Amino acid sequence: MPATAAQAAEEWRGYLSGEYAVCLRVVTPENIVVKERLVVLISEQLASPQPGDAAWAAALRKRVDALDAFTRPFAPSDRARFGGPVSRDRGVTAPRQRYPEIFGDRSPARQGAAMAGPLPC
Repeated sequence: MPATAAQAAEEWRGYLSGEYAVCLRVVTPENIVVKERLVVLISEQLASPQPGDAAWAAALRKRVDALDAFTRPFAPSDRARFGGPVSRDRGVTAPRQRYPEIFGDRSPARQGAAMAGPLPC
């Protein structure tokens, strides 16, 4: 679904402010769109969970892995700055914790401290 003019203006302000450098590994307008689309798709999918369905599980795994590849780990202070759980918490960490059978060795519990700690930005 295309963004409204107001949404596009808000995203552009976020881009110019450098805010996206906190969460994206490579900040480009295209990557902002991809990241936001993945967040929406993952949220929609998690709203109607079907973990026993192989196609549902494969789609979730593909989307979560893609979001993981696009986003950096956040610093703990980012959660306060953004008012709660950040997109990575909701779209990468939570699904992997909730459905470890879908993610296998990519789940946070199996990756240990490597995923738990923030990387410097």
